[in-house]
Amino acid sequence: MIYFTILVPLITCIILLIFYRKSVSLIEYGLIVIPSILFITLLNYVFISSRTSDTEYIGSYIVSIKYYEHWDEWITRRCSYTICSGSGKTRSCTTHYYDCSYREDHPRYWVMVTNDGNEIEISEDYYNYLKRLYNNVSVFVDMHRDYYRIDGDCYKNEWPQTIKTSRTITNEHTYVNKIQCSHSLFKIQDLTESEVKQWKLYNYPTIENHDQNLVLGVVLADSINKKFRYINGYYGNKYQIKTFVCVFKNQGVEVAYKQRSHWEGINKNEFLICIGVDSVDNKINWIKVFSWCERPTLEKSIEALTDENPTFNDVADELLKRIPSEWKRRSFKDFDYITVEITNTQLDIIIVILLIYNIGISIYVVMYDIFETFS
Repeated sequence: MIYFTILVPLITCIILLIFYRKSVSLIEYGLIVIPSILFITLLNYVFISSRTSDTEYIGSYIVSIKYYEHWDEWITRRCSYTICSGSGKTRSCTTHYYDCSYREDHPRYWVMVTNDGNEIEISEDYYNYLKRLYNNVSVFVDMHRDYYRIDGDCYKNEWPQTIKTSRTITNEHTYVNKIQCSHSLFKIQDLTESEVKQWKLYNYPTIENHDQNLVLGVVLADSINKKFRYINGYYGNKYQIKTFVCVFKNQGVEVAYKQRSHWEGINKNEFLICIGVDSVDNKINWIKVFSWCERPTLEKSIEALTDENPTFNDVADELLKRIPSEWKRRSFKDFDYITVEITNTQLDIIIVILLIYNIGISIYVVMYDIFETFS
């Protein structure tokens, strides 16, 4: 489809060749064709990238917290200024140097350290909360700083490595997802806003305070919530899996397929668990799971729980037990065969830009001599 846009500069050249042959040189034809091709190539790349760009959510977990004390250092620096006098041939300048060293102050701060080694600054209140949660002795860490007067050091508390005390972190990661441009190929429906509201579908939860809600549509006991968070933190980083649980009250299993379509077929690392419950007692009536695994072993294992009258705690326990052996994230390079084209609207934008440029440059080369203009 994009290749038809090359007709714009070609038709422009043909018109100029027929009606303004004597006014346009060969190089001026190049000023029409070459920039047009560059416009087409660049805009096609930008539009295709915008269509295939997607965001997945990567889970990690806190392995320790640190408190960095206030400290200072002496920065040695030599500065200069120049004084000039006279003008013309009698003008002379003299450069003067002086010591402009200064004391730099570093205030105290608190961080949480994730399992991938990143240090994320946090508030003192959250640091104290985690410190009480870990309930262990702070370890002194000598920073061996080249300090001036105040030798600030560090105190570290390690995570006790229990589900109860675990806290997770969620980060966004951009990747190429051609599937979201091939709805019909993967039986992904195009849903309207009214359909999304009608089926009471969920948008992707936002990241707040470095974390993301994972269980949507039901309020669970804190201990169960921590299990799902632990799965997405500890298992999520180790096995590259992101689990979402979407709960639907008094709806049939067809709503699960609507939810999958609403999330554009889900991301490559996601394990989407849709659960239908009774609105009175939250009893699980059905479970439908989606992922991009080549072998849906884990999907079938979780769906099979429906026959056992499971609770949400049972679902979490089954994930903890089976993910290490049954989950293997699929590489989206498997879908490189998919050809992605720009939309009709994007095609119209390219054509309009080409027309504006071709008409404008054509008028210019007919009315003016390019070489005389720039000579």
